[in-house]
Amino acid sequence: MDIIYLLFQITINCLALYLILYTVSYAATIYKSSKRRQLTIKNKYLMKDYLNNLIVIVYCHDKEKASAYMLEALNKQTYSKANCQFHFILDNCSDNTSNMLEFIGGAKLWKVGDGITLGKDESVSWLLERLIHIKNTDAFVFLDVERQIEDDFLENINKSLFSNDVIIGETDIILQDASIFSMLVKTLNTYTNKIIKTGRTLLGLGNFIDPNCFVMKHFVLEQIKYIDFKNALSPYKYTLLLAKRKIFCIFDPNIKTKVPIQQNIDNKETFINRFSLFSNLTNLHCQ
Repeated sequence: MDIIYLLFQITINCLALYLILYTVSYAATIYKSSKRRQLTIKNKYLMKDYLNNLIVIVYCHDKEKASAYMLEALNKQTYSKANCQFHFILDNCSDNTSNMLEFIGGAKLWKVGDGITLGKDESVSWLLERLIHIKNTDAFVFLDVERQIEDDFLENINKSLFSNDVIIGETDIILQDASIFSMLVKTLNTYTNKIIKTGRTLLGLGNFIDPNCFVMKHFVLEQIKYIDFKNALSPYKYTLLLAKRKIFCIFDPNIKTKVPIQQNIDNKETFINRFSLFSNLTNLHCQ
């Protein structure tokens, strides 16, 4: 009985210690997030004259209209066209999608799948094998076709690359109705952007990669050798893999995208699966 009581006491003390550390960490995150303006202006005016060579990779599967909107948005970028390339992966897409993108122009189209959908992970990995050796490439931008971007999207990425190696941006939710559930999802997303991601970055902590919109410098990709898009849990594992190599994902609120609410919900992993990675979260400290 004494041993059982001792184990019980140790467990209670460990839980109490965890709650204290979590509370302190959470309070620090909230406090730092109040200084969001520091993060917003940090890279805004840096290195205007230096232009990175960017390769933008957009994955598409049966999204004809979204593909056209994305290519038009990329063609409207204020960033120098001489310093960026656009590559669209058409994974088992219809001929209508291909014809529409060819009509708009401005991108290299890669048709894969031929009657069988390869999936995002295999398709992007296949293309990277062909692009990673392109000389004078500074960074890769991975972008889901359903994301909506502003005209200065690549321009803000270029500025952020001055001080960061792996970057995620701020994502806003596009509401399709005014239901309570939709409003809660949007509120949670705003909280995550303005409090959690902002606070963690200002505390010197890494953030988890957003597989639907993130930037990675060429030298990092050469070290890791692959991108992991297998499932909704993959970004968490991939982020921890980078952290073990002292490579951290930094949040930049100047890099903005918008996404339909349903896609945002579909891409979320369950809390239980994320909690299974808890033992490795200490690797996300940037210092």
